[in-house]
Amino acid sequence: MSATTPETRFLRQVTGTDIIAARLKVRADATLGQDTPAWVDEVAAMTLDDGTTFDPEVERRAARC
Repeated sequence: MSATTPETRFLRQVTGTDIIAARLKVRADATLGQDTPAWVDEVAAMTLDDGTTFDPEVERRAARC
C-alpha cells in the first residue's frame, strides 16, 4: 500500500473550496515574494464540474496591485 500525502489527497478531491485556498496561497506567496508550491499549478490545470477554474497568474497580478 502506498502512502498518500495530503497534497495527493487534495488533488483527487478538488472542490471550489480548494480553488479558493489555492487562490489565497498564490496571493500570499506573491505578496511575500515566495515561490508557489507545485500543487497550486496542478489545481489550476483542473476544471470543476460547473466549469470553475482559476489562473494563478491573475492572482499574482492582483497581489502586486
